Amino acid sequence: MKKRLKLASVAPSILKAYRADKIDLEQVMAYTLSEKRQEALFRRNPDMNAYQVRQTLTEGDIPLSDKRVTFSVIELRLQRVYQASPKQLVEDLIKACGVTRPRASDGRPDPQRALP
Repeated sequence: MKKRLKLASVAPSILKAYRADKIDLEQVMAYTLSEKRQEALFRRNPDMNAYQVRQTLTEGDIPLSDKRVTFSVIELRLQRVYQASPKQLVEDLIKACGVTRPRASDGRPDPQRALP
């Protein structure tokens, strides 16, 4: 189903070339990588094979194996967690710094006593 929806985003000129058997399905699928640049690329060089289309459309993209991508994904996950529970952020920062909260006699955090 997702592949069919992706094909719906292909520029009309590319679909027209496909119907006329000027390009194959693999090439059409390669053009789905970028809705913004697909038609300009097709007009510039309609004879590109699927590999060339993919290479051109993903030129300059950061690969998923890049450490920056991994860091960004972790950062986004943490951001979602801490937006859902801001108090958790404070608790985690306190733990990371090795600071323990003052405790009341019953063992619960004592809100009356300040952190050192």
